[in-house]
Amino acid sequence: MSVARADRGNPAISLSGVSVALGARRVVQDVNLKILGGELVVLLGPNGAGKTTLLRAIAGLALAEGQLDVFGCSVKKMPVRRRATEIAYLPQNGEVNWPMSVAEVVSLGRLPFGSWRRRSFDDADDTVAQAIHDCDLSALATRSIEELSGGERARVLLARMLSVNAPIILADEPVASLDPAHQINTMRILAREAAKGRAVIAVMHDVALAMRYATRAIGLQEGRIVADATPDSFLRSGVMDRLYGIGYEMAKLTSGALTPVARI
Repeated sequence: MSVARADRGNPAISLSGVSVALGARRVVQDVNLKILGGELVVLLGPNGAGKTTLLRAIAGLALAEGQLDVFGCSVKKMPVRRRATEIAYLPQNGEVNWPMSVAEVVSLGRLPFGSWRRRSFDDADDTVAQAIHDCDLSALATRSIEELSGGERARVLLARMLSVNAPIILADEPVASLDPAHQINTMRILAREAAKGRAVIAVMHDVALAMRYATRAIGLQEGRIVADATPDSFLRSGVMDRLYGIGYEMAKLTSGALTPVARI
């Protein structure tokens, strides 16, 4: 899949009046949004704000009301295989329930293209091999995923998402179970993919890390967008206090960028 369709500055994702109900409750309410190629957008907000549900709706995994388009095509009408090649989705707390090697799991990202087979690391194609390298998994490539720690498994699933080579990346809490070094590496990877022209959306709870790498921040509260701005404007707006119900102070890094610090 070429990244050309997500040209920088052109709309990759368009939402108009999108709502999602889970049972009797509307978890996402009347969201209007455009995401462009080249953006790394972070979704912020408290637990239950609708971040994961909104991401699943964009991925075509949650039934949504309203208009939701990817490259001008309705997600609801998009063939499953096409959706799987254009949208790479990293779920929250993803699992692998088969005794497969790391290289084999990562290569599952190529399945929508009809090119998957059980591969050894030495036989991996370039896209899979690059994803394994980028996620610091080369030393683990021949190991069974059942032998790995939770953080190592999380990196395997990140690599599987990257191996799709899709123009849209949706990552739900991609750094949640990682150590600090791999948290930073993951955000660098997402920023690099956005710089290539991909549209990247990540649900985040580490606000300071999110703001360090994002090009745009969106705040969700009770299923509605309450803020949508550059990281600097987002932090200066005072919306952090509203979203999380605790006070925040803004500290300035040596680079001049702002970082939020909760008042304890």
